Amino acid sequence: MRKKNILILIILFVTTIVFAISEDQIRQRGEENLKFKKNVYEKTLAFINEHPNYPDLATVYFNLAEVSVDVNVDNPRLTAKYYKKVLEYNPDFIGRDAIIYNYAYHYVKSEKLRISNQQNEILMSSVDDQSIAMNWPDSLRLNPNGLQPAIDAYKDILTNMPNSEYYSEVLYRLGSLYFDIALDARDAREYYKESIKYFDILANRKNDELQPYGLFHRAWSNFTSGLYEKAIDDFSKILKIVAENKNSNQTQYFESDAIENIAFSLTQYDENDFEQKSKAAEKAKETFLSLIDEKYGKNILNKAIQMKLDLNAPMQAIDLYNSYISLYPTSLEIPTYIDSIITVYKRYPDRIRDNDLESSVIDD
Repeated sequence: MRKKNILILIILFVTTIVFAISEDQIRQRGEENLKFKKNVYEKTLAFINEHPNYPDLATVYFNLAEVSVDVNVDNPRLTAKYYKKVLEYNPDFIGRDAIIYNYAYHYVKSEKLRISNQQNEILMSSVDDQSIAMNWPDSLRLNPNGLQPAIDAYKDILTNMPNSEYYSEVLYRLGSLYFDIALDARDAREYYKESIKYFDILANRKNDELQPYGLFHRAWSNFTSGLYEKAIDDFSKILKIVAENKNSNQTQYFESDAIENIAFSLTQYDENDFEQKSKAAEKAKETFLSLIDEKYGKNILNKAIQMKLDLNAPMQAIDLYNSYISLYPTSLEIPTYIDSIITVYKRYPDRIRDNDLESSVIDD
């Protein structure tokens, strides 16, 4: 047995060395590859300077742009410039849609990087970080004016190249871009509306691999806009997709956000009135059986109940407990929930509303 254990240790040791060598080799190859690309980049620039009248500068600029992606990681605006040059020299360049898409993508990336860098410089020299961060000037916020060249490029694909393989991704990019602008804006409403417009088109493209992402981000845009009923509807559809594709990479990406946001959206039916009979509880009873799988419905109601308790709305938490029991009467946890209702009543006797005890399921 001892010899066997020693053999296993030797195998593990050798395997570790092999993996370590492999990682070093990968790192070294990456460095060599970048060095090679930098060399190609410099020679291509030199060629352009030496041959300004070369008949196929479009192809030269395309190759320069492709190499620039890795060489100028910290300067994506330069990469965008090279992609733009391709079409300046040859408007009919093969793969025009790809050129336009890459130009827009790197332009957006450069604008976000510019804003982030300038904000960080200001914050590093500031005493009151929070006050400054809440009052950035428009020049240090994402806004349509600064992003207009990229927006126009994306829209060019949507308008003039409806059969482009980038069409769906452009819808996603524009929706995401307007969503980011909304998050940065002093008045976000019109930008959330724009965001929803593009996600809505994508969400309705059946059999498109990006359709679930359009639906998910439309849900987020509705949620952030305070359109909670639409958000619940969209997030519910997402959970159906998740339930049908358990092994999909989309599951983790979508599931937890959808559950959390449906729960929050549900509680917003009561607005800021924490004493009234819960409209959220009634909404759950009306819609959950047709909209949401039982497993998700239970999880959502549990989160909504906890949110109500955290908001010091104990009677509305009881309303949600009662909805849970009404929706899922055969659940094994029902006795525990009845006990929880009684505990809440005992803890908050002065918060009990007229007829609360008579309407509660604990008297059924």
